[in-house]
Amino acid sequence: KQWYQRRVAITAGADQRKKLMINYLPRSVDVDQLKAMFEKYGPVANAHIVKNTATNESKGYGFITFHDENSSEPAINELNGQPIEDKRLRVAYSTPIDDNNRTKAVATSSGDDVNVYIANLPKTWDEKELTARFETYGPVKHCKILRDNAGVSRGAGFVRYETSKMAAAAILDMDDRCPEGGTLPLIVKIADGKKKDKAASSASINHSGLPGLVLNHNPATASVLQAMTVN
Repeated sequence: KQWYQRRVAITAGADQRKKLMINYLPRSVDVDQLKAMFEKYGPVANAHIVKNTATNESKGYGFITFHDENSSEPAINELNGQPIEDKRLRVAYSTPIDDNNRTKAVATSSGDDVNVYIANLPKTWDEKELTARFETYGPVKHCKILRDNAGVSRGAGFVRYETSKMAAAAILDMDDRCPEGGTLPLIVKIADGKKKDKAASSASINHSGLPGLVLNHNPATASVLQAMTVN
């Protein structure tokens, strides 16, 4: 993540270096709280939380623009990964979605069924509980908890949505959230259907990503996911 941020800082213009993207904001955080969080690093020219146009609820991410580009790096260094409520902030330079990513986001959002992989599930959760937690983002067509030969949960599973828009909304809101009854933050990712079986058969779960799974922890991928949730 650090090398990615340094590359963005070097290649971006001064105006781009003033603007930060903040992912995994709890929905309870309002724009005044967001601004206050960053003002200790320098005067804030603008603070913005992206909201659902139909409900006016936060989508869980926003932007900060400083007056001085030199305020950005200290803010990233201190606030990236900072725990807040049941999430950990992801703070990075804001990079516009390029044409290729925008095209990919639009094309994917109208695709067929999308599988979402979830790791670090509480071992007490069954398919009914997993469905209940994820149907907030859209109808769950199929749900599966991965189990060992004795039928004990491995702490991982899949849910299937009708559209990528639903999957993206679930990932943006649930990834890195520590659920009630859990001891670790959830890892929520889009699963590659071609390698789903290989991933499902793996008993080893690791934060670096299983085969066939797309991480959404870097700003470029997060931008694509956010584009997919636009109304």
